[in-house]
Amino acid sequence: LLARARKSGEDAIYCARFVFLLWSANTKYFSALFLVDIVVKFMGKFLSSCTEEEASYFSRFLLMMLNAINKWNESKDNYDRKFKNLNGFIVDYKLEKKIPFKSIGNFVDRWHKWIASNCAHSLSSKEYLMVRNMISCLITIVSAFPKNPESSLELEEKVKIIIDGTKMPDLKLLSTRYLALLKSKRVREKEEKEKKDEKRSSSRSSKSSRRANNKSRSRSNSRAKNKRGQRR
Repeated sequence: LLARARKSGEDAIYCARFVFLLWSANTKYFSALFLVDIVVKFMGKFLSSCTEEEASYFSRFLLMMLNAINKWNESKDNYDRKFKNLNGFIVDYKLEKKIPFKSIGNFVDRWHKWIASNCAHSLSSKEYLMVRNMISCLITIVSAFPKNPESSLELEEKVKIIIDGTKMPDLKLLSTRYLALLKSKRVREKEEKEKKDEKRSSSRSSKSSRRANNKSRSRSNSRAKNKRGQRR
């Protein structure tokens, strides 16, 4: 699978869609969790053995995989409806125990940490091709990775070191491009988070105002009833 994913752009897309097909077809003993484990654990070593073109093709495959797994822990309703009952999410085939939503977030977080670790290791390498392939890969998957601020800052520091220390103009150009994309993404995500927080706070305030109005209405109604009773 991984060998074919680096042959061409079409092969990379085909491999990702083939994996999604096996998941959605509920193929027995085809573990989504195990496959992602393998891809994420060995992505650094795999990229180090690729040519520049092969690395770009594999990066497309990785982007499609990351876009898929990032959706797994978006919401409980989405996970329960689309993924929970699939055989690919079984963690114990003897008991046919499937992973619940409260645990899938731990898997996604772990995979992102492994990717960050692989990236940091490759970016610290003295081998030109390994560093170049990893930066090229990071540019391709920037929309899906990194997801947490700690990994983003760590990668930013690694890339700054490369920009200041490298004598290769193409490597400096790639690194500068990725750094700009990373900073832009961080600003965009911060703005989106602030908007979500504003919506939550406004919805809470509207709910509290409704409750206050309902309480005042109930009080006024009870007072009116008491007055009627006194008149009688």
